Amino acid sequence: MIMLILVILRNETLRHGSGLLIAHLLFVNVIICGCTHPIYILDLFAKVSNLNFPMKISCTPFMYIHLSFFRTECFASLVVVANRFIAVVYPHNYHWLTTKPALISAVIFSWACGFAVYIPALFGFGQLFGKFPPFYNCGGQSNGDGWSPILGVVGTYIPLGLQGALYLIIALKVLCSRETAQTQRMQKRIAIAKMLCGSFLFYACCFIPMTVVTLFFPYVMLRQPAVIVWLTTLQILGYSGHPVRAFK
Repeated sequence: MIMLILVILRNETLRHGSGLLIAHLLFVNVIICGCTHPIYILDLFAKVSNLNFPMKISCTPFMYIHLSFFRTECFASLVVVANRFIAVVYPHNYHWLTTKPALISAVIFSWACGFAVYIPALFGFGQLFGKFPPFYNCGGQSNGDGWSPILGVVGTYIPLGLQGALYLIIALKVLCSRETAQTQRMQKRIAIAKMLCGSFLFYACCFIPMTVVTLFFPYVMLRQPAVIVWLTTLQILGYSGHPVRAFK
């Protein structure tokens, strides 16, 4: 986390233009990996080990903020991909995306969408936040009214699906370039296209299982509590393969 912050502070390209969107995405990742997720994991560990967690957590606001940061990260990633998509596919229309109003609007869009997804849950629609078995740590579970899958689709599957489609188009655009594959520039583009597709698949495979199990197979976590720990660890590993690493 400290390394990511130092990269943002020392790299001038991450403080101007489209680099600001990448810096914003890294900032959201720092909050998740350095704050909300460790609190969630420590609370879970304390309950599993029958220890007293030193921090008193109000589950409803904490889970809302925790999950909203995850959704914000999904939409922030989508904004970065959309920015790269226009830069590659419609380069003549790209200049307006680097203007200050456009960049600020993109950042606001990410946070607004991310924190709007679980607002219905605060009013009892879709999910309930609280302490649930088997460990009675802070978490969320479907209340059976049919809204829970909708929240998962809007907050996870739609942004991830759009990212995948845009990455595929970017890769095809790069590979179908008129430049010959023998040039050094084209070879670099092909390598980046492969990296984008591979890293996105790894990223998606690390994040989708938690959503699928939580929404459609909640009984699995009751019967096999260790699944929660492994799925949470898998999400953390997902950041190591984030496709944004391919952007220069």
